[in-house]
Amino acid sequence: MTISTPGRQVKSLNQEILRALSYHENTKHSYESVRARAHHLDWANQPNPFRSYQGAQSVKLPRDPKLPAIDTLEILVSHSRLKSINSPREMNASGGDSPLQASVLLGNLLWHSMAISAWKQIRGTDIRYSLRVNPSSGNLHPTETHLITNGCPGMPDGIYHYFVPDHELECRRKGDLSARLAGLVEKPWIAECPIIVVLTSVFWREAWKYRSRAYRYCNHDLGHAAASFLVAARALGFNGCLVGNFPDETLAELIGIDRTDEWPMLILPLWPQRESLENLSIRNSADRGESRSENLHLQADEDVCLTPIMGTPNALSEEIVPYPLIDAVHQSTLLLDVDEFPSRALTGEPEGVREEFEHPRINLPTVAPSSEVIGIVVRRRRSALNYDPKKGDITFEQFSALMLAAQAGFCADWRMNLPLMDDPTLEDAARGRDWIRLYLYVHRVRDLEAGLYLYHPQQHALEQYARANIQHAAAYLSLEQSLAGNSCVTFSMVAGLDAALKTFGNRGYRYCHNEAGFIGQQLYLAAEALGFNATGIGAFYDDAVHEFLQLTPDRGQVVYHFSVGHAVEDDRLVGEDVVQIA
Repeated sequence: MTISTPGRQVKSLNQEILRALSYHENTKHSYESVRARAHHLDWANQPNPFRSYQGAQSVKLPRDPKLPAIDTLEILVSHSRLKSINSPREMNASGGDSPLQASVLLGNLLWHSMAISAWKQIRGTDIRYSLRVNPSSGNLHPTETHLITNGCPGMPDGIYHYFVPDHELECRRKGDLSARLAGLVEKPWIAECPIIVVLTSVFWREAWKYRSRAYRYCNHDLGHAAASFLVAARALGFNGCLVGNFPDETLAELIGIDRTDEWPMLILPLWPQRESLENLSIRNSADRGESRSENLHLQADEDVCLTPIMGTPNALSEEIVPYPLIDAVHQSTLLLDVDEFPSRALTGEPEGVREEFEHPRINLPTVAPSSEVIGIVVRRRRSALNYDPKKGDITFEQFSALMLAAQAGFCADWRMNLPLMDDPTLEDAARGRDWIRLYLYVHRVRDLEAGLYLYHPQQHALEQYARANIQHAAAYLSLEQSLAGNSCVTFSMVAGLDAALKTFGNRGYRYCHNEAGFIGQQLYLAAEALGFNATGIGAFYDDAVHEFLQLTPDRGQVVYHFSVGHAVEDDRLVGEDVVQIA
């Protein structure tokens, strides 16, 4: 959805945090509101789920590549461990000396993070629709993928858009964009990363169905997509992190989406695990005969080495229906320059949140069971439509592994644990600040009493708030959706929203929802790898959840629900191959 502004924004509204709080309050669900705001979908105006840039040169990517046979849980719990896992996986093919072609590497990365993974057919019709590796609210997929390449063999430096149906890249602009991007975000080491992912969002795709609340879901989906990328990247031998602190309009111009219905939302720099960023910088500088970091300020300010933007974005709908609440909240999150994070983001918990245990403590085992290999799991992952309680429970060991994956930690600037910022030889980044706390509605976990719990990730322990059958409560709070009660476990993800807004301004609203989506993707993959299933639940009765959990605003607000269990069979699946769309 295009934000209608006369030219460039001249004043940042980011510190006016009542704007984000107002949006959050105005998009809360209640028993009364969902019945008073009936909404009928305009199927004739449904947005196209696929963005293409007509006139851009395309690069075909190999289909059905294979990831290394790595245990899924090994990947999921190692996001903040910035050293190689097992034996190093080089950028070279088959361990030889010849460079791995970028089309092969990028094809593998995208195939296991953002590609089509299966098809469903509407019963009694010939109509089919696609599912993707990364989940999305309503299967609407507002997230688009742009890749900046930097010294990748066989691929000119530039920016490329991923066209999902044909599994190909569309070249939008050639030139050394990595150095310019590094200058924009004031992180010189990004200029040495061979692959930089920029995730954007088309808010209208979600708003078509979910109206003003859609901005929440778009940011959930971005977190899911970011986790999908980092999981696939680690399996391919790359490290990565998330950067959300950048000047929005300048970045949009750089990647060629300014004054369109897309907005840049997250940056994911990727670099080989086998090299520290310091060594990578030395190698690249020697190869190019220059010190890229020394010249960074020049390349950030000048248009040398850049070609004009290529390709015109396709129209997604005949009409884009405006949603002023979305326009207003996004406008309030925009940055004109890189923001300075205050030191209070480094340590501490949201106001009113405590780490000591006031209720019984249950320690969880730290040794995770074996799980399926990552390549199979990411392509097989589906969102459960509902769960079958008759299929049984999950074991205590499986549950413990699920929790390890859920809040294993990952590197992001808003978590204040970006790798290699101060010490380029650092192998293990700090865990970082958790902005999401997990409350659990436990229904069917072997050797664990049903009831309400709070998870303490630092101690890998549960705090038992209540022993009770709370299946009906979980279902009711999740907008009366039965899957939240039929699950083995349902989660309320509670964000330290007040503290995030005080720390980052309105930008913190995006970060909290991104982090919730990231955790959701971890839960999806861990559940699938351990033999059961999961699904995200974006709709819930906000304040009823707060009342049930006895939360005041200073102790957090719910931003996402999630569930895991044994899924009922979905007979609409008709295939798992990428099929050309006419």
